Amino acid sequence: MMLIQALLIALFAYLGWLATPWFGGEPIGWYTLGRPMIAGTIVGAILGDIRTGMIVGATINAFYIGAITPGGAMAADMNMAGYVGTALAIMAKVEPAVAVAMAVPIGLVGTFGWQAFSTLNVFWVHLADRHADELKLRAFTFDLAGGPQILNFLLRFVPVFLVVYLGAPIAERIAALIPGWLTHILTVVGTMLPAVGFAVLIKMMYRNPVMLAYLAIGFVLVAVGKMPMVGVALLGLGLAGVHSYLSTHPVVQEA
Repeated sequence: MMLIQALLIALFAYLGWLATPWFGGEPIGWYTLGRPMIAGTIVGAILGDIRTGMIVGATINAFYIGAITPGGAMAADMNMAGYVGTALAIMAKVEPAVAVAMAVPIGLVGTFGWQAFSTLNVFWVHLADRHADELKLRAFTFDLAGGPQILNFLLRFVPVFLVVYLGAPIAERIAALIPGWLTHILTVVGTMLPAVGFAVLIKMMYRNPVMLAYLAIGFVLVAVGKMPMVGVALLGLGLAGVHSYLSTHPVVQEA
């Protein structure tokens, strides 16, 4: 049974990676399936513990909430952290805070896969140039779509599958061997890491005072007004629509 689960987790990790175009490209793939919160929910559903998956995924997502990939530069692989980190955390039965401490180094290791893909993909670019000069349309098409995606599949699907499938018993043994004091340290560190993500997000928002005003409104509604998160999210969606409209349709005053 674990074989099928590992295959499904690896498949979704592949569909949600930055270089995978099949599942809606970046908007649906990387920016939706690739986010730890969505990844945690999917992993939880596959492993039969969707509640824990959502909690662990959301906790990991908080650390990466301010992370962006400008120009394809990936500082941390949140896709790997979300899928592999959540899977190992559920199988090892650790607390969400400990899961964050586990997922962060996994995300850093995942960046090597992206760097390897970007480096090795140069081969297909040069091959496409040669086939274009030789007017070999079929080979040129394969160089642009087929070859890079085979490489992409090998660098994402295969590592995730091997880590989840072979790492389950290892993760359980490691969790059983970790002493209480070390678990406490990991819990404290994991609790602090989401604050780093929010700090990065606030730093980005600091350049625009209007964004800070929206943040203050949301904080007051939750902390003072006790408004549910769903209500705050819907209000934020409405304000985002108004802000976008006013930004693209400036008010013109008649003389």
